[in-house]
Amino acid sequence: MHFFPRGTKLKIAGVVTAGGDDTGGPDVAPDNLGGVTDNSGAVVYIDNWAIVSLDENDDTVLGGGGPDGIADWNVSPRERTTFRVRPPFLAKQFSASEISFDRPAFRPDLGERIRYSFKLDQPVNPEDPADSRRVFGVVAKIFDIRGRVVRTISDANRSALVPTNPDVDQWDGRDEGGHVVEPGIYVLRLTVSGSTKRATRSFVVVR
Repeated sequence: MHFFPRGTKLKIAGVVTAGGDDTGGPDVAPDNLGGVTDNSGAVVYIDNWAIVSLDENDDTVLGGGGPDGIADWNVSPRERTTFRVRPPFLAKQFSASEISFDRPAFRPDLGERIRYSFKLDQPVNPEDPADSRRVFGVVAKIFDIRGRVVRTISDANRSALVPTNPDVDQWDGRDEGGHVVEPGIYVLRLTVSGSTKRATRSFVVVR
């Protein structure tokens, strides 16, 4: 009888919880690639984990000399633990910077969209094992001139090597209800997960 698929592995990660859903204190295990802010109300995006192999041996002589679907006996977990990225490494907390638009103004009533891109405030090296696996989420909020949020755009999983996502980083000029907004000046605000810094830039909606 197999209790789980042969060769099963567990991914394990933990965060000190401090508030509502997805928020946490300034510590995780194993260490986060992006670190953890000391703001307990910030969303914690776990980007590193331990991997424990539960089944490598044939303890029943029924597995054909390999994994048998039963957890191995008399094996220390430390002997079977690897990591997505093995500590120690330098944590990097990213923030958005240098927002740019493909146009200064656009007409959503004609089906136009405004597309934006941004950079991260810290460089990443694709040859570095840690940098090549760093990920982050970003939230874009569109505000009107009175400071009211008219649209929120989120993406919770992108690589730090390619921070811009053309499929997400755009706005069709419509509010949360799907209505085309009034002409005027609007502000884009970008916030990267785990960061308290915000990048903003204004643009114009015309008709």
